[in-house]
Amino acid sequence: MTYDNLLDNGEIFAYCEYVQGCCPEVGLDFFDDLEIDILNTKWEEPESAIDFNNVAVMALIAADNCNDLNERDLYIEYAIEALEKGILFTDSPLCKAHLAIVHHLIGEFDKSIEICHKALSEILQINTDNHFSSLLGIIYLPRYSSTWRQIIQGEIPNILRLENGIKQAIALISELMRYIAISENYSPKSTTSLLDITQPPDSYKIVIVISGGLGEFVTNTLISIKNCGITLENIEIFTPRNSIVDLKDLGKIDFSGQITAIEDITEDQENLNDSSEYHDYGSDRFGTFTIHKWKAIKYTLSQGFAKVIYTDVDIAWRQSPISMLHHISQMYDLAIQTEGNSGFPPHCCTGFMSFANTAISHQILDSLIELHSSVAQTNPEFHDQIIFNNLIHSNPSLIKNLFFLSETRFACGLSAKLMSISDEMIESIQTGQPDPMIFHANWTVGLLNKKSMLQRTNNWFIP
Repeated sequence: MTYDNLLDNGEIFAYCEYVQGCCPEVGLDFFDDLEIDILNTKWEEPESAIDFNNVAVMALIAADNCNDLNERDLYIEYAIEALEKGILFTDSPLCKAHLAIVHHLIGEFDKSIEICHKALSEILQINTDNHFSSLLGIIYLPRYSSTWRQIIQGEIPNILRLENGIKQAIALISELMRYIAISENYSPKSTTSLLDITQPPDSYKIVIVISGGLGEFVTNTLISIKNCGITLENIEIFTPRNSIVDLKDLGKIDFSGQITAIEDITEDQENLNDSSEYHDYGSDRFGTFTIHKWKAIKYTLSQGFAKVIYTDVDIAWRQSPISMLHHISQMYDLAIQTEGNSGFPPHCCTGFMSFANTAISHQILDSLIELHSSVAQTNPEFHDQIIFNNLIHSNPSLIKNLFFLSETRFACGLSAKLMSISDEMIESIQTGQPDPMIFHANWTVGLLNKKSMLQRTNNWFIP
């Protein structure tokens, strides 16, 4: 693997673009010195600690810019390999500092902390006259979260201006430890160490994304959520500005959440002007509108909540799933409903999902937005669920990041007949009865059919 594909515009340009992306206010006064360091790097056949360090940093920057998750993993693996070689050949403190950051980035937190402590101990014994250790290198810090952004905006220029590689290594390790101290409590099994969390670790937001014509369904879903003992302040509804009028009845249920015009969170106005009425599942207009689901979830995660729970409005909540989803988010990036049909991986239903605020979640959402935008040009009828399942099937390594919710507890429309009838004989011999947390009136098309399904399963709460 070489870096011709990411350095078409030159190594200097690529790295300066990264620095200015992290630190928009940074001046260009130190780029002349960087130019000498970068031009002296042996990119194709690295030999020194600085060569391996610089190659790894450029790989990490390339990984940041990847929307394809498999390609991103390849760049990260390449970076780890380069850093390990730099350590093996020259025992570079700067390579060790970057290796600690990378292991933290991919969720290997114990290993990251171990490398930090060991590197700091060894640095104290280093002869600062060592040529390889004293050379300056380019440096990398992650950009996924607001916490990291706050740290790196002032620190990247400072670290690049330090006197030698040893001081750079100490500074990088210090920033990693500072990040860990600022972010949520460190846990070896937590997937949330690189979160964009500014809220408490158990904070959440319930997101609803709707076009027009769904006011009655929104009200029913909100009543069901309120019946579960969940405060409606935790809910944010995203809808086109011209559809807000459809939500006029929310005052009757004392809705205390937030209503946000989709136009306020996206520059894409094209598919919003004709969204003042509902379009049936499978239609072009339905498909092109549903990209805003990914954008709203991504936007809400960026506000710093530990997780974002998305619900469609043909769903009735029967019991609070919040505690269960919180525990799932400690080990998985995404919990999602499944359709109940055969096959592996399961066919996911994007009507009910819970995203933990992790780097992987952000990468998944970025990939979904890009893929959906591209597919909409040729197949506008392809909606969010098709896009999601295509992404998973083309990136099977993602399966390990997903938790497939129980089809009994998170029931889909295939369960409607079971929920609408009673069999006294079966009930008398069963040791337990199905007790879904939610019921999703899918597997039927059209608002009248969905309303009938909710009514006949005792999930319609509007008189």
